[in-house]
Amino acid sequence: MTRRRTRARVALVVVTVLSLLGIAAPAGAAEYPSWSNVKTARSSEAGKQAQITELTELITGLNAEVDAARAEASRRAATYEAAQNAFDDATLRATDLRYRADAAAAAASAAAALSRPAGGSSRPNAQGLSGWISSAYWARPYKPVAGVGAFHYGTDIAVGCGQNVSAASAGTVSYAGWLGSYGNWVLIDHGDDTPTGYAHNGSLLVSAGQQVSTGATIALVGTTGASDGCCHLHFETRVDGARINPQPFMSARGVTLG
Repeated sequence: MTRRRTRARVALVVVTVLSLLGIAAPAGAAEYPSWSNVKTARSSEAGKQAQITELTELITGLNAEVDAARAEASRRAATYEAAQNAFDDATLRATDLRYRADAAAAAASAAAALSRPAGGSSRPNAQGLSGWISSAYWARPYKPVAGVGAFHYGTDIAVGCGQNVSAASAGTVSYAGWLGSYGNWVLIDHGDDTPTGYAHNGSLLVSAGQQVSTGATIALVGTTGASDGCCHLHFETRVDGARINPQPFMSARGVTLG
């Protein structure tokens, strides 16, 4: 009995001292959570941790998919660029070979024409066309206007709008009218399969079947058809149906173009 009282007094003293020092006394048994509460809290914490782990794994997976998609996009872009470059290179090589083939064919036709004797209706009294050469017979990779080919099969002579277009030599008009990119077009047959052509005329003064003499006015200069908008004459010479370089062809006959 005496021991119990002593213990009680000691406990009272301890509580009093702790109280004076501002230290709370130990909580009673009723203030601690029950074991059931502890298990519930642990279960709830474990569930939250499981959710966090699941979300983290999901985010990691999505990031991996994004990285893979970016890598695939880069691969496809590189493949496309390589294919485009290969296509452009092949096109350039094919275009260059075509230009060379056209030039070789034209040179062969011109050589054949120049080797012919100087007689016949197409040779005497050939007349030049006044103006200055704005575009020669040759390849032009950059087309000046839509609707024209990459190879220029004639000689362009720049002259004022409405100026006379004269027949280079005597012959028969085989065509006079609109013809696609040529616009108003005149083709004169001088015999011996060596016709001359005149394109982009503003107006025509002859008709098919008409006989014309050297220097006769056959049209007026214009800018019809696939023209760049500046008045000029597109002049062509043909040998056996092939369009050849007009400058050496006419020069061999003592005529200077432009």
